[in-house]
Amino acid sequence: MTYTPNFNDPRIRSRCLQALEFIDLYLKPGEVRPVAQTQFTRYWGNTARPLAQYLKTHLLECVDSHWNMATGQCKRYRQRVESVKDLKQQLGLINLEPAVKQATLDQLATGQIEYKEQGHRLYHELQNYPKRVKRTILARAGYDYEYDIRCCAQTLILQHARQMGFAHPTPHLDQYIEDRTEVRQQLSEQLELDTQTIKKILHALLTGAQISTRYNGNIYAYVNFNRFMINQLKQNTWIQQYQQELRLMWKFIRSKRSMNKGQRLNAKMKSEIYRELEAQVRKMIQRYLKKTKNQHFFEHDGWSARKAVDIRELVHNVKRTTGFVIGIDWTIYE
Repeated sequence: MTYTPNFNDPRIRSRCLQALEFIDLYLKPGEVRPVAQTQFTRYWGNTARPLAQYLKTHLLECVDSHWNMATGQCKRYRQRVESVKDLKQQLGLINLEPAVKQATLDQLATGQIEYKEQGHRLYHELQNYPKRVKRTILARAGYDYEYDIRCCAQTLILQHARQMGFAHPTPHLDQYIEDRTEVRQQLSEQLELDTQTIKKILHALLTGAQISTRYNGNIYAYVNFNRFMINQLKQNTWIQQYQQELRLMWKFIRSKRSMNKGQRLNAKMKSEIYRELEAQVRKMIQRYLKKTKNQHFFEHDGWSARKAVDIRELVHNVKRTTGFVIGIDWTIYE
């Protein structure tokens, strides 16, 4: 493409900033994600025009060009990290941070956060911001204490099965719950993948994802569509045993649910079960925070608060009201 934008033109500069905002919000470095045409139109403009074509080609790499309008399958992209940095430099930006809506700042100031509830989860636009940006915004608003339920998905689903009578040993699942950092590090060294990718793979396996080279597979995308890495994952002994324990656990859970004979407990249903369990714990934590007059911002299995939480008391209350025994990690913003 021979077109070169005039970055001194305010209209072109504005469109470039919108494209960079989109990338900062939705495409972290190294991450592969589907992008719909409607998103391109909203943030990048008409992709038939030279500027949008330039930005799309310059800033994004199409990793998977398959798309299907009938099923909603979109092409998958990842950002060209060096090109993004180069554009920021040309625009005179050192650290571009997405603009925060005044309504969001007002909600944080009053503690009256307006979420949208869907599928047993609470959603807010601030959740989409990169973690470094989100932390800064929350800290400036006085939410200095960050809490996360430790290994939440594996913990709640396994305990849910145990509460219903599941008695089969699960040493690898137990090991991951007890020391997820060590397990992730070991697998990272064995497979030469970063620990965040390992975390996403193990969570995806928990909720029904398959280790395969199917074009729409989450795990295939996590390893950047590397067929060799898919084979490595399949052959890893620890992951094989982890998968077997998950199969036995889900088979038991399925036997306790009212399902038609032969009906499969698919990935969507597994995720729904987890979100139901997560919501039970979240609602209890929210009631506790409200009772202690501690303003907070929730994000699925974690939250940020204005005041320090008595973790021992909170964990006791969660166990008393839901039956779940949880661990909580915490951080104080500097």
